Amino acid sequence: MLNERTRIVHLLRRAGFGASRAERERYFALGLNGTLDRLLEDDAIADPVEQQLAGMTFDLTRPQELQRWWFVRMVGTDRPLREKMTLFWHGFLTSAIAKVQQPAFMLNQNKLFRAGAMTTFDAMLKAVTRDPAMLTWLDNRSNQKAAPNENYARELLELYSMGVGNYAETDVKAAARALTGMGVQRDGSYTFRPQLFDSGVKTFLGHTGPFGADDIIAIICRHKATPRFLAGKLFRFFAHENPTDAEIAPMVQAYQASGYSLRAMLRALFSADAFYGDATYRAHITSPAEFVASTYRTLGIPLTARTGADGPRLMQLMGQQLFNPPDPSGWDEGPFWIGTGGLLQRVNFAATLSRSNTVTAAALVDNATSAAAIIDALLSLLVDGAVSAQTRTTLLTQVSAAPAGALPPSGRFGRALELVLSLPEYQFA
Repeated sequence: MLNERTRIVHLLRRAGFGASRAERERYFALGLNGTLDRLLEDDAIADPVEQQLAGMTFDLTRPQELQRWWFVRMVGTDRPLREKMTLFWHGFLTSAIAKVQQPAFMLNQNKLFRAGAMTTFDAMLKAVTRDPAMLTWLDNRSNQKAAPNENYARELLELYSMGVGNYAETDVKAAARALTGMGVQRDGSYTFRPQLFDSGVKTFLGHTGPFGADDIIAIICRHKATPRFLAGKLFRFFAHENPTDAEIAPMVQAYQASGYSLRAMLRALFSADAFYGDATYRAHITSPAEFVASTYRTLGIPLTARTGADGPRLMQLMGQQLFNPPDPSGWDEGPFWIGTGGLLQRVNFAATLSRSNTVTAAALVDNATSAAAIIDALLSLLVDGAVSAQTRTTLLTQVSAAPAGALPPSGRFGRALELVLSLPEYQFA
């Protein structure tokens, strides 16, 4: 059974990108329920990262600069759940710059995900269906009554709302007809072209009428398969990979009772015992985005132009390139992230970070000099102290061999930081 402080830290890792020592103290003062309220009810919270971003120079017409801009948001935001949900939507309702080719489209989609992060599922589907990046990514901008294109309709049903087995091929064709007429203007904005829309009668999931896009989405959102599919996606992203029917049931009920509210589903998830249970706690292998952003945030590394440049580069070395998921199903998760190459890059990252002057002993271990004090402080901050006695003994032996007063990497603090960041336990959140 986790105590309240450990639950709060666990929640901050999963529902955000970790928290520095100072942040943790502020959340501890709120308690678990107050922390959850602050994460979920963030509409009125002023986010200091906006001012920080305004003071930096980004050329957002370049994909690499988009990545820098977003990474700074992940590390610096005071609305961490909203930013984590933006990452969730990017890997769920995917689009990729490799095909879209327009950085402005990808930027606007990212803003769409952030603004609608915790609204309602029907609102999100309606918005992303009209999003120029999505219209380009899955070819719906070329979908017209004379030549229906089924790409987006198929992925909408299979990957974005219901899942295989809950619809027929005739439903894909009907949805494609209902989604005709959408396009993108020269200035990059959405447009509807009524002359290309199929206004005829369609039969979709047992309903018949002259349906358009919003009608199709309304039918999808009412279907019994949709809340189960969405709840499973959210649960796997935030909790663990094998949810039971009983574990997702409160989220399904929240969806149905609240008018498809994403915020209500998240509250049900983060309030459930399963979220803090053995199957979830420190059992999620972090993606490169989570791993790098959480490390920077937890260690309190200052946000600079260099920070923004380094973070996305490191993520890409570990196998994840922001704004460029590999296919419509998004990124693989779990063990995929710590294959031989990915794990080696994480260890290299730990070594490089421990040698830098961006992390200080004063900030993390209160200038402790003994190997035991340094190790215990870092283990508490980075892995909740949750390592075996044998692991701690091994760390103590390694760190004690380093000179107490030397600078990193030979000093005790630098050596301890490198070792703890490289632990198998640190790869899990």
